[in-house]
Amino acid sequence: MIVEEEHVLQIGDSLLIPTGVGHSLIVESGSYSQWVFKIDKQ
Repeated sequence: MIVEEEHVLQIGDSLLIPTGVGHSLIVESGSYSQWVFKIDKQ
C-alpha cells in the first residue's frame, strides 16, 4: 500500500511513526531531531 500524506507541524509537536513503516522525511525549513526508541516485546 502506498499512502502519501503531508503534515505541517508547529513548534513542540511530535510525529510518531510506528516501527516497520517505510517512510521518508522532507524538512523544508527549520530543523528537526530524530529519536529512536526500541522497546522489547514481552
